[in-house]
Amino acid sequence: MKNTIKAVSICLMATGVALAAKQPNVSANDIHPVDNVKCLEIRSYDNNPNNKNTYHRWIRHVTWCSEPISNIDPAVFKKFRTAQPMRTKGSNIGGEHPGRLINGFMIDKNNQVWKMDEVKDVITQLGEIDTPAEARLILWIHGYTNGNHYYKRAKGYEITYTYETTESSQHSQCVDHKEITEKALVNKKGKIVSRKKLKSKFMSQECAVSENAR
Repeated sequence: MKNTIKAVSICLMATGVALAAKQPNVSANDIHPVDNVKCLEIRSYDNNPNNKNTYHRWIRHVTWCSEPISNIDPAVFKKFRTAQPMRTKGSNIGGEHPGRLINGFMIDKNNQVWKMDEVKDVITQLGEIDTPAEARLILWIHGYTNGNHYYKRAKGYEITYTYETTESSQHSQCVDHKEITEKALVNKKGKIVSRKKLKSKFMSQECAVSENAR
């Protein structure tokens, strides 16, 4: 991880932060980064993959800081907040979404600003995953939706979650919309060690209208 290269800044402020749909519902009291982290922030950007200059402002963010922002050197915090995102071949925070880019940014205890675009780097800053909020965050940065239920197990957290998906129907020109419920196990190291489909519910179907039918 290099300064201005892989910076996962998840600055979760002590007062908490309002989160958009499908982002983890986290509280500053439930996130425990490693001791070297002063501020950590995960930012979600809308962008055009064909134009790297389109992501200049984040649309959502999750922020945690170990101390009041007023105590942080203003120049350091400005550098942190104005740091631009990056996309490398290894970028994978939030899964694969062509119109979205998620990066992490961090201020360490030496007031160095870092950027990150890989899940493994964010996990390194979180240390042991030992709260439901941290398990939610792990689920989200891997690209999965918020969990519905969280159960603490000996090896970590078992989470059930629901999402909508589309798949080709038996009819070649139709697409089925389904609601999928799955169960995942997030271990203490922040790895999703297992996933299992529990239920698939048919929601609706869309079919293309052929020219001959018009």
